Amino acid sequence: KRKHPKSSEGDPRQQQKKKLPQPCNNNLMRAPHEHDLIRSGDLVIILVERDLYVPQVMHLGESFHTRRGYFKHDDIIGKAYGSKIETDSHNPNVLFPYIHVLKATPLLWTRCLLKRTQILFETDIAMVIYKLGLKNGSKVVESGTGSGSLSHSILTTIAPAGHLYTFEFHEGRVNHVSQEFSDHQLKDFVTLVHGDASEGFSPTVSPQSVDAVFLDLPRPWEAIRHAHDVLRVGGRLCTFSPCIEQVQRTMKELHLRHYGDIECVECLAKNYGFEKVQMRPPFTYDHDSKALESHCIANDIMRGHTSYLVFAKKYNVSPQ
Repeated sequence: KRKHPKSSEGDPRQQQKKKLPQPCNNNLMRAPHEHDLIRSGDLVIILVERDLYVPQVMHLGESFHTRRGYFKHDDIIGKAYGSKIETDSHNPNVLFPYIHVLKATPLLWTRCLLKRTQILFETDIAMVIYKLGLKNGSKVVESGTGSGSLSHSILTTIAPAGHLYTFEFHEGRVNHVSQEFSDHQLKDFVTLVHGDASEGFSPTVSPQSVDAVFLDLPRPWEAIRHAHDVLRVGGRLCTFSPCIEQVQRTMKELHLRHYGDIECVECLAKNYGFEKVQMRPPFTYDHDSKALESHCIANDIMRGHTSYLVFAKKYNVSPQ
């Protein structure tokens, strides 16, 4: 009898082929899988050393230089994210001749993006997203976009069911951020508008349709009336202002419009790190004995004042 060929669905070899690791992409919303591989055209973040991150787009035949040495893209393409890559240049003066390649995330992008304006860093970003109550499905208005630091974190929080309407008056910054949204596969979740928030958010945004509004403007009190028009009842508003005089005028305008839960927050963070230092072990009486021990030591450099964050909630009360 003639045997019929077996279906490939039950063949374990065919099933194994289907499970082969696929190359990763530049989607910042997707966490890297342990089997994700770097491919040509992918954006990777190079960890050169502590607090030094460099973005690189991988292309066959290209290379880049760091203080750790010379690295070829061909040696990185095909590797998994998080891999340790050693340099081909053997320089005896380089103590650690290697780098690590990381997948781009909103946090890492904030640390290495081209700062075309003053940006929000992770401490303020975390506070904004938490206080505004953002989640998957939220609709948010942002003004202005700037370098897109906060925009990336908002998008990865509210997507795929939410949407961000972000306004920027500077045409050059609009073009740069628009290209970055496209490169990072976020363009479907954002509407980038070249316009001045002082002139309002309509017709791009419908009245009382968004859950949160963020204002990073020199005169945020002038845009509050426009934010009031598009913000739903129960929605929250946040302003980012470096000067206390801006905060005073903003809070006065919020009181006139009967907003509630008004508060002003300043986020200050102090970093600690582990270092090995020569110290005498505890409970020993030999003053001459020293041992190399690891201790938690505060960093000498601390990022000081950035700006004041003002939060408020829209109540169902019409201003008089």
